[in-house]
Amino acid sequence: MTSWESRIVGHEKVDPATLKANPLNHRLHPKTQRDVVRDSINEIGFIKSVTVNRLSGLIVDGHERVMQALESQKENPDLLIDVEFVELTPGEEAKALAVLDASSELAEVDPEQITALLDVADFDDGLLKELAESLKPEPELIEDENADADEVDLSEPRMDAMQKIWKVEPGNLYSIQSDKGNHRLLCGSCREAKDVERLLDGSKINVAFTSPPYASQRKYDEQTEFKPIPSDEYIEWFESVQANIALHLEDDGSWFVNIKEHCEDGQRVLYVKDLTIAHVRQWEWMFVDEFCWTHGGTPKNVLRRFKNGFEPIFQFALNKHKFRPGDVKKPSSAKELDWKAMQKANGGGPLHFSREDMQGNKRQIRYKFRPDSVRHESDNIPIGDGASLSKIQGTRST
Repeated sequence: MTSWESRIVGHEKVDPATLKANPLNHRLHPKTQRDVVRDSINEIGFIKSVTVNRLSGLIVDGHERVMQALESQKENPDLLIDVEFVELTPGEEAKALAVLDASSELAEVDPEQITALLDVADFDDGLLKELAESLKPEPELIEDENADADEVDLSEPRMDAMQKIWKVEPGNLYSIQSDKGNHRLLCGSCREAKDVERLLDGSKINVAFTSPPYASQRKYDEQTEFKPIPSDEYIEWFESVQANIALHLEDDGSWFVNIKEHCEDGQRVLYVKDLTIAHVRQWEWMFVDEFCWTHGGTPKNVLRRFKNGFEPIFQFALNKHKFRPGDVKKPSSAKELDWKAMQKANGGGPLHFSREDMQGNKRQIRYKFRPDSVRHESDNIPIGDGASLSKIQGTRST
């Protein structure tokens, strides 16, 4: 029989500055999660108490909510938050820390219920809405009756591996129907010209994006029979990928490649630099720009260099490409800076950063396609990783 002994002994309004973090708390709170919690409190309100063990004086649940409250106290010094007090032994406190949030994460989502719920929940634009959208079930895959698996000629062992892992056959073409449009998914290779041609079905590409395999670094599932590409063979291997994109790219389209080189013997391997140069000097692309995708450092020990905190995204084009910064620019929220004081602090010399950088403006990769600039029925974004390719219908803005 389940014991329902209540361990709750009180509920009070408390100054968050008096609460103590638990030294055994194992949960990290990345920026995205912190932003979601902040937006949730701002949009909905504070609806869940912080839990504190009265015997130890330590937080059991709600560390991030306390951090948000401390931030809010900078503007509202009199802020108090709801705290639920429990009485737990040290061992019980450790158990609660370990499984309190983890147990709720084991719950599964009912696709119909979450869809109905999100139809009622009207979120403001922002992180909460993005989080809610991510909870929606994946769109149903409907096999295209016109798909012909015999079009792709692969060896029998690879066919067996594909069937065992994905339960599909190379050459299968699927139609993906969703509220964002109708898309096409092909089980094939972006290195095969006939696969790309069949997937696009006469359409042109507006934006293509790829994050290809790393050279000789990542160990892929051996059952797929895909083998890592040696650094000195990478350009030759990639040639057919870019050629298929170039063949079907709109005159004003763009091609983005996201990849970062690894280190060997204390230095960066140069195959990514070679790949960039090959685009221009061998394949006659224009090297338009380079963007930084920032992310947390990979958890590993490194010597004489910093951990990877970003990956480059290279933009290429064949002609004059679409570029509409006015569609994505945002006003800066930073306060005006004292430029003369900053220059003086820099020894009187010139400042080596732009005004936009200091005010926190960020460049974003985002394209909005207007109906008058698109010659075909849909905006097509092929995405390939060396083993797959899909055609996605983009959202048009009016």
